[in-house]
Amino acid sequence: MLHERMQRELAASRLLQRGEPSHRRLHIFTSDPTASRLAGRTCVADVPYEPLILEEASQGSTRYSCLCSALFELHMIDDEGRALAPPMLDEPQQLMQEGYAPSESNPRFHAQMVYAVASRVHADFRHALGREPGWGFAGSHKRLKVYPLGSRDENAWYEPSRGELVFGYFPRERAGWASTALMHDIVAHELTHALLDSQRPHFMEPTGPDVWGFHEGFADLVALFQHFQHREPLLAALRESRGVIFAREAGEQPAHWLCRIARQFGAADGLDALRRADRKPGTDREAGELLYDDKLEEHDMGELLLSAVFDAFDSVYRRRTQRLLRLATGGSGVLPPGALHPDLLEALADESAALARRFMAMTVRALDYCPPASIELGEFLRAMVTADAVLTPDDRFGLREALIDAFRARQILPRYVFSLTEDSLLWGPPQRRLPLLTELSFAVTRFDGGPGRPLEPESRRRQSEALGRWLMQPEAMAEAGLVAPGDPRLSDKGATVSLPSIDALEVTSSAGAEGEMHFHTVAVVTQRVTVARKGKAPGFAFQAGGTLLFDPDGALRLAISKSALGSGRIERRRDFLTDMSKVAAARSPSAHSLDSRWVEQDGLMRLREGWQREYHRQQRRPPPAK
Repeated sequence: MLHERMQRELAASRLLQRGEPSHRRLHIFTSDPTASRLAGRTCVADVPYEPLILEEASQGSTRYSCLCSALFELHMIDDEGRALAPPMLDEPQQLMQEGYAPSESNPRFHAQMVYAVASRVHADFRHALGREPGWGFAGSHKRLKVYPLGSRDENAWYEPSRGELVFGYFPRERAGWASTALMHDIVAHELTHALLDSQRPHFMEPTGPDVWGFHEGFADLVALFQHFQHREPLLAALRESRGVIFAREAGEQPAHWLCRIARQFGAADGLDALRRADRKPGTDREAGELLYDDKLEEHDMGELLLSAVFDAFDSVYRRRTQRLLRLATGGSGVLPPGALHPDLLEALADESAALARRFMAMTVRALDYCPPASIELGEFLRAMVTADAVLTPDDRFGLREALIDAFRARQILPRYVFSLTEDSLLWGPPQRRLPLLTELSFAVTRFDGGPGRPLEPESRRRQSEALGRWLMQPEAMAEAGLVAPGDPRLSDKGATVSLPSIDALEVTSSAGAEGEMHFHTVAVVTQRVTVARKGKAPGFAFQAGGTLLFDPDGALRLAISKSALGSGRIERRRDFLTDMSKVAAARSPSAHSLDSRWVEQDGLMRLREGWQREYHRQQRRPPPAK
């Protein structure tokens, strides 16, 4: 059967019509309203253009307007059911003024801020993936519902069961109100949860200690690399730190704005920021150090991933800017005291922004090289290394080496690799000889506008049926990590499996380092594995399957699979659930209610309805002890 998400891609894609502008310019906060105006608190952002319309909606007895695009619905109603005026972004006055002026008191600007940041993040995903990403939520609804003032709560969350993105607002001590819709990092982070759900929906299922931490760390990485898109605050941060981003040596000062996530939100809990990207490897937690441990609380696990990738980013930034420093210092590379020369500052900003774009694209594109479920941080390292090597074989500044070193330093180690070297970490070719899947060949595929656009419905149906037949071959099934129902090896483990499902079938196009185009078809196939109760241990279910990448001629290039019969997989899943209470007790006090997210139904452990909101509330940390 075909996953419902594939039916919504067409609604999320749209070609510009003749005479339409490519962008719409709108005012936004580059971080949050508490930042300094002198440090570039606001800017006018280029937002991908799309027509906007007003539609009527209702909640209870209240009728209100929502601003709609092909991707989003901005629902202008607050948590008390009061209708709010929608932003009229297509009115001549607003077009001339580049939208509404930044304001904490104007609900229209709250909606404008969310729309602008969300649209830019979606465009970054579209560029990195080389296709139009749809949404992952179930049902017939085709647009993400966004509530800029949807909850009086120090919280913001993505609710996949309803296809909603909800932003809260809350009182600040002696400082009025704060709105998460005006916090750039929070908007980018939550929108990334929705986009990640669209690409790998089973990553929402915590089937191991890394899964939720990966979701948080990945969303933080996307939010962090957005910082480098805003020129004025980027220049201000580098000016203050004298070109340093990640402080490594004595006397160096980090660029705080570039390596902190959600500073206003964190300040509400007495923290410098909600997350930090400059945590160093080590065991001294009081000093902010982190090492991999499968007992880490989820946002600590996410911060570990965030700091590992950002460590690699800074290493490459230093390599790329060494020649600039040598030119500026007569060859010594040692900067004299005082402010940086404006030309050097501009050059450093150019290098950091270009590198951030590459890291952002690599991080997102790596999703196509991840297994479909039960992601581990070590597997994401392999995905990033492979994704970057495909487009940039000549790694001139050692980006992949820096990634490997940063993950090794934090003891983030993938399973089943011979060594932490690039050639060992690259996902390998299929282990079995398989015939061409000619129905996926570009020679017979009909595109709706070209590769990277959604397939025509008839082509999608034909290709899906052909892939289903191809997967019936025992060799293909094994490569995809699938197991035939009734396989006797399952009964030994007390497990059963469903028929396979095709979750995604998409064509991508990406430009390589020399401008050459790379095309491949990505297929994601999964099946549900159900394991019966064993003694006092409850039963459970999880997804198995694989990510398959095909060349334009229909040849299978890569198969990244996680089979139900994988070594120790069922046992690890059972141990993870069985030890849940022990793990919660060993974690920080903020995780004390971890078990409350779960309920046993029909002998299986399942997540409670509405767990996303509670999960985000549990992300709050107590202020540091004094």
